[in-house]
Amino acid sequence: MNNAIAYSQDRKSKDWTFNYYATNAWHRIQDYYAKYPALKRDTMTMSPPKARWEQLQQVFGKLVDHFEGVLKG
Repeated sequence: MNNAIAYSQDRKSKDWTFNYYATNAWHRIQDYYAKYPALKRDTMTMSPPKARWEQLQQVFGKLVDHFEGVLKG
């Protein structure tokens, strides 16, 4: 069995593909919040795709900064 998806398939179903990857990213962010419950959680807005992507990047950047602090102890 092969679960690979080709670029042409991604391109044809771009709305679905974007939502799949954006939702997956949001779930990974929620996993991080679960490990650090004292961290203030952000909420996801169902805004246009570009705004959601920018929001995900902003939250991810915040969590990377947080994790850097965790590593420094």
